[in-house]
Amino acid sequence: GTGVSEVQETFDEAAVQVVDILTGLEGFSKNALTDLRDTFAVEFDSVNNGLSTSADTGEKYARPMYISIPVVILGLILMVGAFLAWQEQDIGVYYKVQTWLILPLFGFFVVMIGFVLAAIGTALVANSDICLGGESNSPEGTVEIILRKEGLGGLAMEA
Repeated sequence: GTGVSEVQETFDEAAVQVVDILTGLEGFSKNALTDLRDTFAVEFDSVNNGLSTSADTGEKYARPMYISIPVVILGLILMVGAFLAWQEQDIGVYYKVQTWLILPLFGFFVVMIGFVLAAIGTALVANSDICLGGESNSPEGTVEIILRKEGLGGLAMEA
């Protein structure tokens, strides 16, 4: 009878409303994800440009010859001191300068070179993921390249 058709009409109307709401939410989530992806891409490009600028500046000032000159000079002075000690020459002023100035400077430069190398090594490791990232220049691009080479490219898109 009519009671069943009224229930069916009410149910159909409610179902149409639910489908409309879900369709709207689907578009919203796709748009939100697209915006989020675009925001990450812009921010990643900004960070990448900042790293490139920093690397270029570092390359300009951190040339090996600039770092090696004081270490070589201080090493030569220490070598002369060792030679004088071996020859049992007693030059009091030279040994005082070597003990209180040259040796601390040499130790300072060795420690600073260690810090600089640690920072450069960290930057190079971080930059290697960016440089190897295929078309997207990101760690994701590296993973996508590996998956494609292994024949698993479709799995990356499904996840």
